[in-house]
Amino acid sequence: MGTPTTIHVRAETQPTERCSPVSPATVKALLAAGYCVHVEHGSARIYRDDEFKAAGAKMVPEGSWTTAPSDHIILGLKRLGRDPPALSHTHIHFGSYSERQTSSADYLCRFVDGGGTLYDIEHLTDDQGHPVASFGYWAGYAGAALALLAWSHQMLHPAATLGPLSPFRYHAAVSLVEDVMSSLSAALKTNQSPQILILGASTPSGRGATDLCSVVGVPPWSISERNIVQLSTSVLVPQMTSSDILINCAQLCPTFYPELVVDQALAEPERKLRVLCDATLDGVTPRRLHPSVVDYSKFASFRSPTITIPSHDIGHSLVLVSLDDLPNLVAREASDQLAQSLLPVLLTLDKRETERVWTRAQRKFHCVADLLLLTRCE
Repeated sequence: MGTPTTIHVRAETQPTERCSPVSPATVKALLAAGYCVHVEHGSARIYRDDEFKAAGAKMVPEGSWTTAPSDHIILGLKRLGRDPPALSHTHIHFGSYSERQTSSADYLCRFVDGGGTLYDIEHLTDDQGHPVASFGYWAGYAGAALALLAWSHQMLHPAATLGPLSPFRYHAAVSLVEDVMSSLSAALKTNQSPQILILGASTPSGRGATDLCSVVGVPPWSISERNIVQLSTSVLVPQMTSSDILINCAQLCPTFYPELVVDQALAEPERKLRVLCDATLDGVTPRRLHPSVVDYSKFASFRSPTITIPSHDIGHSLVLVSLDDLPNLVAREASDQLAQSLLPVLLTLDKRETERVWTRAQRKFHCVADLLLLTRCE
């Protein structure tokens, strides 16, 4: 029998990253299947170190992946920090790369320079091209929660921006729900229930947003669920401007927002819209509403979770919710789901040279890396 494959679960470098690609339950399943699992100590991670230790994982120092044997598979969530500049291992994480991004060229070059490989979780797909694992549902769930918190805050404190949020406040989704219900209840003492438009309602993110709205008591008749393919801009803009909250759960082309939000919706004199939440951000891909209005290519943060857009003298501002790490507000549930979805794929990791889910992701990596390198050299 050959040497067992070792999966090294690294700690994340972002201080507010609480999510994990494995859970104690999936670590136990991987060990039972013959894999070795090393987990770095992580104080921010939603699962405690002793939970992983009890599951049988070998606990190792934070950051030790850089000196791990070359045949260890490095599993994480987000892009790596700047060091080391050359990456020699095989990595699995959300790389969020694209052939149209300069930052992607810089990032993928680090793998090329070090002889490493990146299996982007986004590109681990089934035979129909659907991602096998994502945070979609819980990003929509948390995005809707934050949108309702922002709306309630506007109703209660029109002149003040929503203050800092801490993902460490919420040990489970029920804690977030309780906060939303409390804020919403206070706002509804002097206001009607907000009209909510959910774009991309049939996506996992859209279902999460709809479920959160229902859980906190938003009546069904106050929720409009739409898919982009169903509506033209001429039909969609009036629906959006007559809503109080817009939650986007659909991947939109770069030209969608300028036409929809800036040119028509913001200038609409009867606009009701107060909160625009985007639950599809990946922390890498920039989006721009309009240079003269707001650029959120740098995104918001838990310290400052909303961005205020000028009101065009309508009387109330439009608040933009643009966090790229929404799942951290529901870190345990989001991690449980992601880990469980990834488990069947990770169980085939020792057959990655032939298993289609891995070979497709590898081809995508090499194709984009080669294209970006060629473009960079021109």
